[in-house]
Amino acid sequence: MQPNMSRIAENVRTGNMDFTLLKPIDAQFNVSARHLNVLRFPDLLIGAGLLVYAAAGLPVTPGGVLAAAGLYLSGLVIVYCIWLALSTTAFWFVKTQNATELFNGVFGAARFPATSFPLPVRFFLTFVIPVTLITTVPAQAVTGQLTPALALVSPLLALALFVATRLFWQRAVASYTSASS
Repeated sequence: MQPNMSRIAENVRTGNMDFTLLKPIDAQFNVSARHLNVLRFPDLLIGAGLLVYAAAGLPVTPGGVLAAAGLYLSGLVIVYCIWLALSTTAFWFVKTQNATELFNGVFGAARFPATSFPLPVRFFLTFVIPVTLITTVPAQAVTGQLTPALALVSPLLALALFVATRLFWQRAVASYTSASS
């Protein structure tokens, strides 16, 4: 996602977004999947290997693994939506690189379990900027510690964010004026 999201602001600023919008493919899909960094594929393999290694020492069930995989996909959608919404603000505000850096800083909090934060910070990272739903909830599903309420919140939030981000994108594109106009 990173190479694509960081180029949205540049394409709006330089006027290259005009060419994206003229193509016979959905513009949101195009800006989201246009540049794939295949050199990051080994990182995915290393991550999968670490997951398998860590799960070997835990009482893992197949149902827990399936639930974690689904919740991880929900987490990916949440990350995509937050990042796309921040990048979409480039249609109105030319310089949005600071917003992306802010996202990277807040997303860094997802490296730690939600229980490692004080209650007010945990509430903020769960319900305001839902980074704990990205990592902590799938981990709880694997270990069997997930509550049914949290199991439902993550996919529902991912769906709601996707719809809201799609509407936000469409509004931004409708208000877009070419860099040459």
